Amino acid sequence: SGLLFSLGDIICQKAYEQSDFNYKRNAFLTITGTFYLAPMLHLWYCKGLPFIVQRLNVTAPRKIVLVKLLLDQTLFASVVLCGFYITFNLLAEQSLQAGITAIRSKFVETMLANWVIWPPAMAVNFSLVPTQYQVLFSNFVGLFWNIVLSYIANRKTDSGVTQQAPKPDKQ
Repeated sequence: SGLLFSLGDIICQKAYEQSDFNYKRNAFLTITGTFYLAPMLHLWYCKGLPFIVQRLNVTAPRKIVLVKLLLDQTLFASVVLCGFYITFNLLAEQSLQAGITAIRSKFVETMLANWVIWPPAMAVNFSLVPTQYQVLFSNFVGLFWNIVLSYIANRKTDSGVTQQAPKPDKQ
């Protein structure tokens, strides 16, 4: 996850932004992907989601897919995105308050972008992709999501609030 997050940010910075490459930002996103997102994703998809689906006693394949999608795209996505903004801001030597401000100013936009990409991808993943290839499929889609998330997280909002890593080092 960390390397895919780094690659997503590299693509974002090179393809969509008109400034010098920000190595610190990339490092902070890589760390966030490695030490926050990867463990959260692993716990959710390997432990949490299967446990909840089993407890709900859902057995019909289509209902399982629907329940997984609903839980994934409401409960889990909300928690993970809030945690992302907090973690990234703390790493970027800003503050908890900067993370809360980023959530307030970017959460809705980020969730809407999330819902464009992830529900169709996860519907395919949960229903058509063999179990042994689901992580690979998710990682492939995740690369594109990481580009979008990097762009949103590091862009000024209409109110002028910026949530981004410190200025790039000149190297």
